[in-house]
Amino acid sequence: TKKQKHQIQLLRLYQNPPFDISAKFAQLMTTVFVTMTYSAGMPLLNLFAAGYMLFTYWCDKTELLWGSKRPPAIDTTMALDSSQYMLYSVALHCAFGIWMLGQPCTFPSNPVGGSLGSFSSSAMTKASAASGTGGGVENTLGARLTKESTWMIFALLLVCIGLWCIWTVLWILGGTVGELFGCIRICLCSQSNRNRVMPSDHVALLVWDKAKLKIEAICPPASYKMSEHPNFRTLQPSMSGPLLDPMDATHLS
Repeated sequence: TKKQKHQIQLLRLYQNPPFDISAKFAQLMTTVFVTMTYSAGMPLLNLFAAGYMLFTYWCDKTELLWGSKRPPAIDTTMALDSSQYMLYSVALHCAFGIWMLGQPCTFPSNPVGGSLGSFSSSAMTKASAASGTGGGVENTLGARLTKESTWMIFALLLVCIGLWCIWTVLWILGGTVGELFGCIRICLCSQSNRNRVMPSDHVALLVWDKAKLKIEAICPPASYKMSEHPNFRTLQPSMSGPLLDPMDATHLS
């Protein structure tokens, strides 16, 4: 500490590194997508992923509370986006599951029976006749989709694709027709919206003593003094009087 020539260098020496929450979300997303992609053929990946997430949770919690700086206030945008992106891993899991479990050499399985089996057989016959290939039906995509081990996964994949199409249509309509109706509603209800605006004299009546209490309750601290900042309370015994307050500090020669 004696080699530090400036207060900023001293603070960097004693401060913990910031907690990179974006990197933590990226690692979690990578783990989820890799596990969902290959877990159909390697079910033990689910167990390994659960153990990894449990271990990562306690490590990140310890790092956040004891080994990192106080993080800034963040909203739920990153968590909401991550949860929406994870839904695409379900379709990826179904696609790779069909490809793995439909391989006759790796996972032998009988074709589906009953009415569904006759329907799939007729569909494959028409497809092979249209393409002009008579042999190799067992290695075609239709044969893999209509096996007893893959037809339910294929049905789930169709459900995911259907839900994604519905969501896309609603998103397009919401971005065009929804915005139009929103503008019309604002124009028609403009009088009611004016009544919700804060009075102009409210800010003039707000004194600093009341504003300070609100700032301390929502986003502390309400002062530029280092002595009142929670990140520098442990450094107060090592700092002198003039350097304790950056507003009153003088330049050192």
